[in-house]
Amino acid sequence: MGRKQVTKSRSEVIRDSSGSHADLDAYRRFFEQSLDALFVIGRDGRILEASKSATDLLRYSKRQMRMMSLRDLYAQAGEHEIIWRDLRQKGYIKDRQAKLRKRDGTEIDCLVTMTTDRAGGGDVRQYHCMIRNVNEYERTLEALRESERRYSLLAESIMDVIWIMDINFHITYLSPSVERMRGYTVQEIMSQRLDEMFPPESLQKAIGLIEEEILNKKNPKDPFRLGTVGLEMTCKGGGTVWTESRVTLLYGPEGYPAGLMGVTRDVTERRKMEESLRDSERRYRLLAENITDVIWVADMNLNRTYVSPSAKSLQGYKSAEDIPHNVKDLLTPTSFDIARETFARELAAEKKRKKNVHRSWTLQLELKRKDGSTVWTEDRITFLRDGVGKPTGYLGVTRDISLRKQAEDALRSLSRRLVEVQEIERRGIARELHDHIGQELTGLKLFLEMVSRLPPQQVKARLSEAQGSINELVARVQDLSLDLRPAMLDDLGLVPALLWHFERFTSQTGVRVAFKHRGMQRRFDPEIETAVYRIVQEGLTNVARHAGVVETTVRLLLNKGVLGVYIEDEGIGFDTDAAFARGTSSGLTGMHERATLLGGQFEIISAPGAGTLLVAKFPISSSGRMGRGT
Repeated sequence: MGRKQVTKSRSEVIRDSSGSHADLDAYRRFFEQSLDALFVIGRDGRILEASKSATDLLRYSKRQMRMMSLRDLYAQAGEHEIIWRDLRQKGYIKDRQAKLRKRDGTEIDCLVTMTTDRAGGGDVRQYHCMIRNVNEYERTLEALRESERRYSLLAESIMDVIWIMDINFHITYLSPSVERMRGYTVQEIMSQRLDEMFPPESLQKAIGLIEEEILNKKNPKDPFRLGTVGLEMTCKGGGTVWTESRVTLLYGPEGYPAGLMGVTRDVTERRKMEESLRDSERRYRLLAENITDVIWVADMNLNRTYVSPSAKSLQGYKSAEDIPHNVKDLLTPTSFDIARETFARELAAEKKRKKNVHRSWTLQLELKRKDGSTVWTEDRITFLRDGVGKPTGYLGVTRDISLRKQAEDALRSLSRRLVEVQEIERRGIARELHDHIGQELTGLKLFLEMVSRLPPQQVKARLSEAQGSINELVARVQDLSLDLRPAMLDDLGLVPALLWHFERFTSQTGVRVAFKHRGMQRRFDPEIETAVYRIVQEGLTNVARHAGVVETTVRLLLNKGVLGVYIEDEGIGFDTDAAFARGTSSGLTGMHERATLLGGQFEIISAPGAGTLLVAKFPISSSGRMGRGT
């Protein structure tokens, strides 16, 4: 029963306040289109009608509001009593501050304006109420106060422009706020043509949209609404301003279009910010799509929401959509455990009162590829945060460090190999000292002790034998010293040292060496000369042990900054792949490592029954030493 009374009151209010159907239609559309919350209040304070902006603001439905009074919306009853008293005394109130309660219980600060609608005899028929949410408005003002004064003054007084046009596109009403937006007075704009208000492109767009809507409208009673239309408008002085307008078609008594009504807002600054944001996004995307590193974004559940195109080549996928999104599916189990523990530790650090919100951390993780293989990556990660600094996700940059890992592994292997070589050389020296020199010295000691007990006439004859043993010891010590490093290599250079070694090698093994060289008049850096000498020494040792030949060829050629070493024989040959795979040839490995350490190359070309060619190449700097002693 109460519901019927409300409906009747609303009908009476609308019927009494409108002189014609066109005015009624215009009022209704204005009521629903207003950006501020509008209410029609009965004499008893009950809500008779509420606009869409009102329901959006307070989160009640229209049906729920019609069952409420204005008092129900106030968070503090005292405020309502004061406003209601002043309204009855003065007939209006303007921009009264009040705190209203939304449906969910939250409170908002508002400005309340109310006017009294009286009948011809002066009796109150109803009240019109406008409520504006000032929370967002005040936050905007606070931010703008920190800007320059001219922007602050503009922001404090800015208002939307309300306008009405007849069916011939002549303005019949225009709110004064247009002067602030376009620079023209209301009177100046009222006399302007459309082509003076809009640049050609915006004018064509506006008229085209309106005509299209009218042509597509099948039922005249259906509401006409273009929604939000972005248009560029001219300003006094020759400039333009970008606006957004909400436009509605007005109808006459017979249901035919009678005009247009709209609300226009200046969005120039917002458009500039949007364009700057789009430009920034274009630059960011251009960067992300053209770097080899992978840029990615993940939410707090470690689901990736963005990944740059370079992830396809890193992980072996043809399309970025095929790449797994969850970090758990991207990493090996061990790496995922490391990542999860690190993320948990960083999240725990967020609870500290003093923390670095700009911090980042670096992880080395093993990433799974589509074909089942893995790749080592280095990920630098930081938090994405909201406006108050709370983490909302992760931003990461992933770099492929497979080659670096391989180099590190190779360096560790080389370090182990160097230690092994040192130990082998030490064992060889120790064996030589113990088995040969040590035994010779012990024998000489015993011999001299025996000679000391002989009669004097026999001592001289026996000392000649001791002299022979001493000469053999001296020769062995010299051989051992030469094996470690011939002094000739440092004093005379590479070619003389090799010639001496070839002569000694032939006398010991019976294998002749054919030596050829070109461009070797200069001296080289000590590390180059040592590496070449050791590679030739080891190569000839392998020839004597395994080739089964009586002659071999050694060539040294300097050409275009590269020193090439070639050792060739026509012996029995061997399977090079099998030899390297077994890893039992310390000589081959040592030669390869010597060349690699100096930035050179090492290669062995051989096959069973086809002889062997050993090639080592070293880059030579132009600042070499010329001649002896230089």
